[in-house]
Amino acid sequence: MVFHIIDNGLFIRIRYQKSIKKHNEKGIKKEYKKEGMVLSMLQESARPAVILHEVDGKEMALIPAGTYQMGSANDYSEEAPVHTVALQAFYIDKYPVTNAEYAKFILATGARTPQNPDWDAYPCYFTNYPDCPVVNVTWAEATAYAAWAGKRLPTEEEWEYAALGGGEGPYPWGGGRLTGGLANYADKSSEYPWRDFANNDGFAYVSPVGIYPPNGYGLYDMAGNVWEWCSDWYFAYDDHIHDTAPFSDGWGGSKVCRGGCYHSNAYDLRVTRRRRVMLPEPQAEQSASISPLKPQSSQVSMGKLKARYGMSRAMAASTMLRTASRFCITLPSSSSTTVDSFVYGSWIPPICQDLP
Repeated sequence: MVFHIIDNGLFIRIRYQKSIKKHNEKGIKKEYKKEGMVLSMLQESARPAVILHEVDGKEMALIPAGTYQMGSANDYSEEAPVHTVALQAFYIDKYPVTNAEYAKFILATGARTPQNPDWDAYPCYFTNYPDCPVVNVTWAEATAYAAWAGKRLPTEEEWEYAALGGGEGPYPWGGGRLTGGLANYADKSSEYPWRDFANNDGFAYVSPVGIYPPNGYGLYDMAGNVWEWCSDWYFAYDDHIHDTAPFSDGWGGSKVCRGGCYHSNAYDLRVTRRRRVMLPEPQAEQSASISPLKPQSSQVSMGKLKARYGMSRAMAASTMLRTASRFCITLPSSSSTTVDSFVYGSWIPPICQDLP
């Protein structure tokens, strides 16, 4: 029996089969095929390697299911311990969200326009540099964009796995010395005291997305340019409780950014690097709904930031200035069976989506 189902927007053709054995009239065992009720698993070979998302028009790459060793035992303490993570397949944006793409979200929802960074080299940044990554976007705003597009932010586990590109790290391109032709980071073209005088990528701040080589999964800017939001609350890897009660009153808690940025040294571009970001706004206002968000300056006082986080608004704003996002899509999971065929209809998966 062959028929079709619709599940989470996917148009799937499924074949059900079951083997049974019976004795015929002469007592000889014979095998028959009988219709069964076992749902078939979508094979990764049946999925397109790259899709075009129908809402925001972004290309998304298929990340295969697999198991890997997450973290590092020899670097920052928050990257340890190394532990095994198994993931289902999912789609993720090939590039960070650009100014032009974020502008579509603003026009569709009335969300606030990000504040232009104070960069003399980039006047009217949000308007004049459509191919550069959007910056000054909070975690709540990134989540709202994802909800509008029908996507979600990747988890830390998904982000690190995707960033490895099928390799073993420590960078998205593997090992070896970092050069200005591999990523946008703090090199000779910047003015930071920790800059690398041996390389010059030509950018004092951000660069247009996609101008550096992709990793093994075809993903661009997984190291440098801008930090990228993940969906997770920050907890130590060996903290298996994940107690959010201390900030259940709407204050406190940290999210995680990954990937480094134009401001980072080479060491911070490693795929295992975790950046803990204390959110600059009360959690009661961290809504994923698509509605205009008030400017940060009107949301919380300096005193509350210092009392709750031990940080100033200037520190929070500095983080927002260097942070952007890419997103994922999750596809429906199923038990093992036989796939007859698999077809996309008008629906295309969102920013980061999981597959079975």
